[in-house]
Amino acid sequence: MFRKLIKILGKASFRDLTVSEVALMIEADSSLQRERSEHFDSCALDEFIHCSNLSGRPDLEEIRDHIAQNIYIDVPGSTTKEINVEFLVEYAGNLRSRGDHAL
Repeated sequence: MFRKLIKILGKASFRDLTVSEVALMIEADSSLQRERSEHFDSCALDEFIHCSNLSGRPDLEEIRDHIAQNIYIDVPGSTTKEINVEFLVEYAGNLRSRGDHAL
């Protein structure tokens, strides 16, 4: 089954997103929100982190890499990691405050 990750009219791929829209995508992640987002599927952030086709968008590559490096934290006494919700909330706010200006 194919899931539409981006639900914003005129946005066909992650390369089409603005910085503010990436903040919306973070906020729509299932680790932060239980309700459905009108803009993104709840697994869009995970797909974004693994997206290798952001050519021509060094700003999005930088954002993707920063999220990938910080999204998981170690769980003491476990071999598994958990999602760093605090980081995601803070980073989404940071991106939103930057707006769509160059990074």
